[in-house]
Amino acid sequence: MEIIMVRKKSSDKNSRLEQSPIPDTPPSAGKLGKPAAPRKVSPLRQRMIEDMMLAGLAPKTQNNYIHAVVSIQKHHGGTSPDRLTEKQVHAYVLWLRDGKNCSRGAFQTHFYGLKFFYYRCLNYQWPLFTTKRVRLPKKLRLPQFVHPEQARAIVDGLHSLRYKVFASCLYALGLRVEDAVTLNIQSIDGPHGLVRVIGKGNKERLLPLPPALYRQLRQLWLTHRHPVLLFPNQEGNGTLSLKSFRAAFRDACNQAGLPEEIVPHSLRHGFATALLQADVKVPLVQELLGHADIATTQIYLHLTEPMRKELRPRLDGLCRDLGLPFPDFPQSDDQPQDDLQDGGNRHG
Repeated sequence: MEIIMVRKKSSDKNSRLEQSPIPDTPPSAGKLGKPAAPRKVSPLRQRMIEDMMLAGLAPKTQNNYIHAVVSIQKHHGGTSPDRLTEKQVHAYVLWLRDGKNCSRGAFQTHFYGLKFFYYRCLNYQWPLFTTKRVRLPKKLRLPQFVHPEQARAIVDGLHSLRYKVFASCLYALGLRVEDAVTLNIQSIDGPHGLVRVIGKGNKERLLPLPPALYRQLRQLWLTHRHPVLLFPNQEGNGTLSLKSFRAAFRDACNQAGLPEEIVPHSLRHGFATALLQADVKVPLVQELLGHADIATTQIYLHLTEPMRKELRPRLDGLCRDLGLPFPDFPQSDDQPQDDLQDGGNRHG
């Protein structure tokens, strides 16, 4: 089943239809709503933001780095971070690692955020960020993953179809929440069973799309018919609220008796664990997760037909674990055919 249909140039009225991306013309401002007024920021923060944009850092990385600088400012009683000495920053980094006892990931994020601010943005040639060796915390936390029955319990506990399908994408495709929330009509290649994901670091990868999940995506799209997004918010002027989804996810976990450590990202860990337990090769799982740098030609290697045949039954099994299709949201046989297969044409 195809996403958006355009007719080939042919005199035959019954000529076959081929897939086309969403229309080149963007949806009108009235459909997506007016953009929010820009937030006023200090000249120092604006300078850092512009430097991060120039460096090509992902939006989430930018937010994490800003948070790191704000944290050291709060730690020093609101003193402007550009007025702190190397000795003060050195002491703060030591406190982060040995005093606060944070995880490796949290420490790395803070350290690299501070390094970007002082070394890249302010051009401070401090040995702390140039020549000194900084050891990571010894504490290494293992990822919290969910078992198939736990993933099913979480999805069953989500009462919104939008949240159910969103969580299913995290588990059945191994997506980060930031990857899934930006999926659009153009991302889906129904005829070939593929989904195109733009992930961390603006890296693109192609993933096999299980038929059961594709049907649920079509069913969800029929409920909102957004011209671009697969997961819009209720108003249709932006993407799904991750804050609201995380709250609903936590409620579902509480109902299932799952610990606080289980978060939406645990579904992605569950995806990787399930594939590794099914003897899928580690390099292939790394490519599916988007962890490694993939050369232009390598992005297609794991999508050769033999690999597809190897992966599809296992990904279909993940969908069966989630109970797709959802019985409480049946799809009637008399639904119109102008659904996700030609979603963009109605709004183009």
